Amino acid sequence: MTIFKKELARFFGDRRMALTTILLPGLMIYVLYTFMGNALSSQFSVEDTYRPTAVVENLPDSLSAALSQALEIQEEAEPMELVRNQKLDLYIRFPAGFDEAVAAYDMASGKVAPQVEVYYNSAAATSGDGYNLVLEILNQYESSLVNKFHVNWNGIYDLATQEDATGSIFSSMMPMLLLIFLFSGCMAVAPESIAGEKERGTIATLLITPTKRGSIALGKIMALSVIALLSGASSAIGTTLSLPKLMGAASEQLTVTYGVGDYALL
Repeated sequence: MTIFKKELARFFGDRRMALTTILLPGLMIYVLYTFMGNALSSQFSVEDTYRPTAVVENLPDSLSAALSQALEIQEEAEPMELVRNQKLDLYIRFPAGFDEAVAAYDMASGKVAPQVEVYYNSAAATSGDGYNLVLEILNQYESSLVNKFHVNWNGIYDLATQEDATGSIFSSMMPMLLLIFLFSGCMAVAPESIAGEKERGTIATLLITPTKRGSIALGKIMALSVIALLSGASSAIGTTLSLPKLMGAASEQLTVTYGVGDYALL
């Protein structure tokens, strides 16, 4: 216990070491992850009120209402080039007589079905989001034409609770994060605990005392374990606080219901 207390007193007596080992990791993780979350959210997210701009060629009557409500349809001379230069979100091209061709199409005939071409630019977030929106509208329309039965329609069939889903995510993340936090907290302190004693000339004094060498090693290991736990706790707190910003909109679907006992067990 004497070696254990001595190591802790030496560690906490050095304010610079205590600050960089315990407080700084959690603070840096929180600031870095928060900045990353805000940057990624602003770069890849699209406002809910935004309507993608599109040029639609040969717009059929069957899809006119749905596409006009979802998109801001424009008339442009060279839509393909505008999409390539990120000045237009979408260029949708329907074949002439689309509704008649769909009504007359027979899958058993072996002929090629009428094809809808949707050009977009995945480098632009608004264009990619608009493409997914149009794809969903077209898929729903296609399903309404040939729909013979429903699978899990108009109901909730996933029996997992939000707590179960959140627990699954955290259980896959926490073991790796805890190991990283614990070892990163020890890496800066462990070499100094041995090499520092040798440089100061105190290790020789310890070895000639009646104290067993196993007790000296055990005291240092216990002290390093406490320091590693404090450093890991700081990093874990910083990570937990920054998760809502880092995960963006997905964090709204997570429900964290862990109590103090659960965190203590971790």
